[in-house]
Amino acid sequence: MHGVKRTRLTKDTRLQKIKKDAVRITRYRSLTDRVLANKQNHVYNDKTLAQTEQLLDINPELYTVWNYRRDILLERFKTCDSDAIHDIIKNELALSVEYLRRFPKCYWIWNHRKWCLEYDSLTNWDAEMAMIDTFLKADSRNYHVWQYRRYVVDRMKLGQTSQEQLDTDLQEFNYTTKMINRDISNYSALHNRSRLVKMLFENSPESATVFHTKNKYEFLVQELQMVKTAFYTDPDDSSVWIYLKWLLGDYFIDSISKEQAHQVVETAIADINELNELELEDNGVDNQWCLKSLVFLEQQLRKITGVITGQKNAILKKLIEQDPMRIKRYENSMD
Repeated sequence: MHGVKRTRLTKDTRLQKIKKDAVRITRYRSLTDRVLANKQNHVYNDKTLAQTEQLLDINPELYTVWNYRRDILLERFKTCDSDAIHDIIKNELALSVEYLRRFPKCYWIWNHRKWCLEYDSLTNWDAEMAMIDTFLKADSRNYHVWQYRRYVVDRMKLGQTSQEQLDTDLQEFNYTTKMINRDISNYSALHNRSRLVKMLFENSPESATVFHTKNKYEFLVQELQMVKTAFYTDPDDSSVWIYLKWLLGDYFIDSISKEQAHQVVETAIADINELNELELEDNGVDNQWCLKSLVFLEQQLRKITGVITGQKNAILKKLIEQDPMRIKRYENSMD
């Protein structure tokens, strides 16, 4: 683990650890065998439910056991009304939070939460969003949490009016702004932002002026200024360069006038060239993210103007010198 100093075990301590682990492994294997045997025999009762909990507490990556647990719960649901199902689901959600505190990036725990919400008609969405905020405060880049947030928001919107749905999309966009202002390197927030931008330009509340008026050029200029600040702050931050590529990709470039597209691409090329010169002066080598982005922008410029400048090939030759392992990729990209 990063930042944790390794300690060397003495021979006696290592032997004691091996003995303790052997006992734990034996118990784990025995419990696993019992649970899987019960699953195969379709045993659905309180005892088997408790056994799945014991096993998942040790190893939450056992997706087969999660599936078995859900089979047991479905059997219970057959004799429950919506209130009783809600109470069962509340306990499942509470249990999953306990697991997520220890294993915040385990797919199967997040999947189980989603499954639970599908069967609960009385879900407290405010509580779900509060839980999400708590986990994003602990790790703002955890893409599992961001993915779950998108799922919860989509579920919430099913019970909203058209206007409320638009307001929710705008609130989520503003949330990405807040998270990006805290940490521009938050790729998950930038990815969610790109998704919401498309949705808001398609349909947005009147209060979101730049979206409601479909002014993509104005929005693009604002975003590019934010990105410029970010890549000058950390030229090796991949998330910023990936977002820049999306901003200057076909979604925006094809939606604004040729003159506007030419202007924003030329400005971006000038800014990146300036940054690369600083990097070359400080480090003695070109910045690869600058070079790769310039190759992409030269391609976009050619689409806009129809003119081949020769700059792209010159940049690719620099990349071949710096990154010979990808020589074929760069050679195949030449005009």
